[in-house]
Amino acid sequence: MKTLILLSVTLLFLIFSTKTSQAQGSRNALQFDGYDDYLFFDTNNRGITNEVTVEAWVKTTATKLQLVTAKYDRDAEHGYQLVMNQGQAAFSGRDGSGEYRISGYSPKIINDNQWHHLAGVCKNGTWSIYIDGILENQSVTGYAFVDLRSNAPFTVGNYYMVNRDFFNGQVDELKIWKKGKSVEEIRAGMCQTANLSSSDLVVYLKFDEGNGSTIQDLSPTKISGTFRNMIPASAWVISGAPIGDKSTYLYPALWSGQQFDLASTGGNRIAVTSTDPTLKGMHIYSVESPPASNTGIDYPAQVNDYFGVFKVGNASSGYKVTAYQVNAECNRNIFKRDNNTITSWAKIASAQSPSFPFFNSTASQNEVALTTYISGSITIQSSGDFCSGSNGTLSVNTNGTVLWSTGEVTKSISITTGGTYSVTVTENGCTSVGTISVNAVNPPIVNLGPDRTICEGETAVLEATAGAFTYKWSTGATTRSIYTSTEGTYWVQVTNTTGCTTTDEINIKVNPKPVVSLPTNHEICPGESVTLDATVPLAQYSWSTGATTAAIPVSVPGNYWVDVTLNGCKVRLNTSVTYKAQQTFTISGALTFCEGTTTTLSVPDIGNILWSNGATTPSITVADGGTYSAQTIVNGCTLTSQVQVAKISKPVFSLGDDKTICAGEKVNLNAPINMGSYRWNTGETTSSIEVSESGAYWVEITSKGGCTYRDEINITVKSEPDFTLPAEVNTCYGEYVTIDATTANAATYLWNNGKTTASISVTAPADLEVTITIGGCDYVRKIKVSADECPIIPNIITPNRDGKNDTFVLQGINIDNIEIEIFNRWGKSIYKRTGYDNMWDADGANAGIYYYHLKSRQTNKDYKGWVEIIK
Repeated sequence: MKTLILLSVTLLFLIFSTKTSQAQGSRNALQFDGYDDYLFFDTNNRGITNEVTVEAWVKTTATKLQLVTAKYDRDAEHGYQLVMNQGQAAFSGRDGSGEYRISGYSPKIINDNQWHHLAGVCKNGTWSIYIDGILENQSVTGYAFVDLRSNAPFTVGNYYMVNRDFFNGQVDELKIWKKGKSVEEIRAGMCQTANLSSSDLVVYLKFDEGNGSTIQDLSPTKISGTFRNMIPASAWVISGAPIGDKSTYLYPALWSGQQFDLASTGGNRIAVTSTDPTLKGMHIYSVESPPASNTGIDYPAQVNDYFGVFKVGNASSGYKVTAYQVNAECNRNIFKRDNNTITSWAKIASAQSPSFPFFNSTASQNEVALTTYISGSITIQSSGDFCSGSNGTLSVNTNGTVLWSTGEVTKSISITTGGTYSVTVTENGCTSVGTISVNAVNPPIVNLGPDRTICEGETAVLEATAGAFTYKWSTGATTRSIYTSTEGTYWVQVTNTTGCTTTDEINIKVNPKPVVSLPTNHEICPGESVTLDATVPLAQYSWSTGATTAAIPVSVPGNYWVDVTLNGCKVRLNTSVTYKAQQTFTISGALTFCEGTTTTLSVPDIGNILWSNGATTPSITVADGGTYSAQTIVNGCTLTSQVQVAKISKPVFSLGDDKTICAGEKVNLNAPINMGSYRWNTGETTSSIEVSESGAYWVEITSKGGCTYRDEINITVKSEPDFTLPAEVNTCYGEYVTIDATTANAATYLWNNGKTTASISVTAPADLEVTITIGGCDYVRKIKVSADECPIIPNIITPNRDGKNDTFVLQGINIDNIEIEIFNRWGKSIYKRTGYDNMWDADGANAGIYYYHLKSRQTNKDYKGWVEIIK
């Protein structure tokens, strides 16, 4: 039976590869935000010519167009890129043919928040996309001159020329080969780290740095990249990709009866079997080191390696995992977790030798760890946690051989340090392991501080360390803190839950406060001062005035305080300084008065008054401005009050001499401006007024000091003479008329046409104005000369060009306003004009009788008649 198993293992080893271990499984991955972050490398072509393979593990939920990685220049027509859109993957680029090449998008949709392996291959002009080791789509171009050499920057998570199709998700284990790999080569390497000695490996990004903003390229080219717009704290994440140190796989046409397995370097082995026809492929990988977290694993010291499986198939595709532990003579156990991001393991299967434990699963990923132990566990008896500096005891109850983690082989050991201890007991060929954690508890740290000095009346707070402790004070108190105002030595004993005890003590000294004698009130007379004295030998002083002397002089009433400090103890004393009763009085009365009046100054009737003018009465009357003071003695204090009295001069001004004006004239009466307020007998309040009537006018000016002065002026208006001039004169148009303006006592005449005679002759129409000066007054009269129509129409003309009676001339009428029309004896119009010019000479007309029709546009009158033409 053992021979058959070994033969099966030998056959299966034909389809897995081994390599030098590079890492402990999938440690870290990079999280891209899909907004603007990516990795940037240089433009080195890395030796790629006519074929390439790009591999990466990805995990995403995005549906948008997004770049996993690219080294692509659409303008230069060279390069390649691994892309996703709507959760489907494709491999595309340009090969120098001038055509855009693409494998076509995968039918499989992988934006399911699960890890998937992508592989894009260009070989012999064929562009292919693989997902989880399955060919999803392919484009055979037949182009024989493929040239993929590109000087574009190599980026991860972005295409540098577009800067918008950023990847949103996680990426791990990115590899680029300068060869087109076969499907078997892709499957053989997808779940294990790369062989660094391969000359075809030109990019290898494990993303295991875990911090910083630089990405190390582990391939022989060793061209590292840097973060762009990435925040390291959020970009670095724990990876759950199914990656080990070595792996094997199986993609059979039919799973019925199929089994394959993988053994670790330490000899442990797991096998996978399945009869589910929907299962397409399986990978087993081993990590040749303990997991980063062993939480949940019994006896984790036995776990030096662990395994993982990765399923390719439907979500419901099932399989069976069986564990074969090396040297397992007793119970065998399987512990499982989903992937490396899970820190806690769960025991899901166990079996008693010679059986082997197994479990069934449909999960896309599982990781398993194997242990062995006897039924039941070894219990370690312990004395419990102990205080540092003392001993603890550990023991087991067994008849077998004992080996402690300390190297001791006795059933009971003494320990002096805390920690986790384990013991291995071998009995009847089976090994049992027990572990226990014991704490060496440090005693409490207690520090009441240095000795202290307080002042009389103060309280000191003594406080011990806070925590889960009990307290015992020298006063008998059991609280964490106590209050005292008594001098002495105090100690506290602090005990933790383990029973460890620490004691500390402190000395409290009480200093007395300084004794100061300072009256609470002092009375002084105005102008006097008093000394406030707070002297205490060896004391320091701080007054409210800022002084630091023992005594200060004070001459201003108010409240004062002083802090007196002696031996660090301070006392504050308050005192006040006030004037003695009736310490002030004031002089009342009007302090301003007008010239020609007096004012009365008064003081309270407190006796013994002496004024500065020698008066001794409570009131005095003064007629002059100046300084006046009064003095008296009250309660031994000489009190003085003083005022300044001002005599205000009356405003002096004049409205001028009485005035006579002509009828119709106006005169301005002006008082000086800015002298105070104004009041005219007309009711106006401005500094000047305008008058045109005879009468007496006066104004009162009240100065700002309240003094009023009045001045008066008489205004006489001359009466207007009688004029006989008419306002309007009518006459015939163009005729002369005489206008006579003769007036008694007139001195001069001035017409608007420049004439200076008493009468003038003018033709109508005319607008006249005459200024007549009488007794120094000018009187203006207007006369309108209106023109009536008095037409003189000829009844014969002789147009023989002798200069006499050659034209039809109208007189006594304004011809500009005349419309004229001439008719022959048959009523036919032979001449017509608006605005006649007296120039019709019957040109073209024969001698004879003709008829005219004149119409005045000024008066709307019609004039009709006949005229004879003699030639």
